[in-house]
Amino acid sequence: MKRHFVSATLACLAICVIPGRGATQARTTNGSLSGVVATESGVPVAGASVRLASTTGGAAHEDTTDTRGVFRFTSLPQGIYRLTARKIGFREATLYSLRLVTAQNVDVRVALTASATQLSTVTVRTSSVTIDATTAELSQKISIEEVKQVPMGRDAASLVELVPGAHRGFVWGGAGDAANNYLLDGIPVNHPGVGGDLLTPGIDWVESLEVKGLGAGAEYGSFQGGIISAVTKTGGNKRLGALHVNYISPMLTSSNIQPQEEGAEQTTRTEVSGEARGPIARDRLFYFVTGQLIRHDLHVPRIRGASEIIFREDKQDFSDLRGLAKLTFLPGLGSRVDLLVGSARNDVERADLNGIDATQASRQVHERTTFYSLGWAGEKPGSKLEARVGGFNSTESKLGYGGDNVPGIQIFSVGRQPAFQNSAFNERLAPKSISGNVKWEKQHHFAGGENRFLIGGDITRGSWTNEKTRNGGLTWRPYPNPTTGAFDPADAKSWVEVASEWGGEIHLKSRIQEQSGFV
Repeated sequence: MKRHFVSATLACLAICVIPGRGATQARTTNGSLSGVVATESGVPVAGASVRLASTTGGAAHEDTTDTRGVFRFTSLPQGIYRLTARKIGFREATLYSLRLVTAQNVDVRVALTASATQLSTVTVRTSSVTIDATTAELSQKISIEEVKQVPMGRDAASLVELVPGAHRGFVWGGAGDAANNYLLDGIPVNHPGVGGDLLTPGIDWVESLEVKGLGAGAEYGSFQGGIISAVTKTGGNKRLGALHVNYISPMLTSSNIQPQEEGAEQTTRTEVSGEARGPIARDRLFYFVTGQLIRHDLHVPRIRGASEIIFREDKQDFSDLRGLAKLTFLPGLGSRVDLLVGSARNDVERADLNGIDATQASRQVHERTTFYSLGWAGEKPGSKLEARVGGFNSTESKLGYGGDNVPGIQIFSVGRQPAFQNSAFNERLAPKSISGNVKWEKQHHFAGGENRFLIGGDITRGSWTNEKTRNGGLTWRPYPNPTTGAFDPADAKSWVEVASEWGGEIHLKSRIQEQSGFV
């Protein structure tokens, strides 16, 4: 069969139309139109609104592109149509004459041109609430491009606050944070022991965030609250880079701490983050790399024996270093492979420091996490298959500065008294998880309408080690001298009487396994 190519180029739209081979002429009299919306550099545009209207009138057809930029219209009578694609941050693209022949399947590729968005005068146009009768699912998708000029925090969890009726730990009437299901590129990143989000991606990693709940389909599980799914950025044919630097100076801040108030305030904060993305092999292989370093400290007021606000010389120091690398391979039309690896490192000096206890009673915190995922997606007209595998390994230690063999020392008397020499406990945590899922979707005509068939399954295996041990096996608690009302923690002769405390230890090694199938 002879192929025909039709192309049209507008100021902000490039379209190629390739008629199908007519294999369905004997079965249907209507045609279909599908396509991909992408940037000029070839990066798929998710969440774009696509509208198809016949030039002869009648109801228009509307669709929203998925994470691969794909849209599809079926059961279309022959005629001439007008196709419009739009998304915030891009110029609207329109093709005014698109001919569709009976029983023809047409593939379309739409290229959107980026446009600077300024928040000067904002005009909002809205219609009545749209109810999708095909699903009971309540969902909201947020694109970074749409909200990048809206004030928000520097982590992806802050995006949830932009969803009406939802916030970080509470989604649409569900349970708390531990009951949510958190996904990163389709792979769960939930804590296997206590639930909740173990890994919070930086906001510069994320391309879009989708929040689901209240009626989510059978393909989603492991939640009683909501589903919070983050999709990381992808490289394209155009090389891009960015560097962000944020600094908060103590000279520009003042204290809200009141005398005899127990608390902590941030003094300085420095954040440096950067990203780079582009092609390794044009139209085939792309990369995206990003890194982030955050350092800040907290100062603590001295409460014991202070009638005015005096901050301790020692501060709590926090350091958060994390990075991510992603490769995207397009082996052929409709196929995509994503490989993602990353790591996060968190350190805290003098954690648990307060206004009463000695500095020696604080702890060092070290957390190391690595995460990874591999995903494949293949799509043909009317069907698609997706498969993913990924997981994370994490270790965390909260250790006293004196070591395991040195017990903590506390005064035993009424009221809260200082602690000396070492922290009471050491803790060592190790959560791990690996997950895999597969999903096949088929859409076809059935009984005069459209039928969507879905089948798949997932499995998750995880473990959690939680060791909390008392330093020195016990905590010494000397009674103060009844004459002097004090004692010297470094001089045992000044300890008139000594009590000890055991217990409070945890030795937990747990394993979890979840598996499910749906149709």
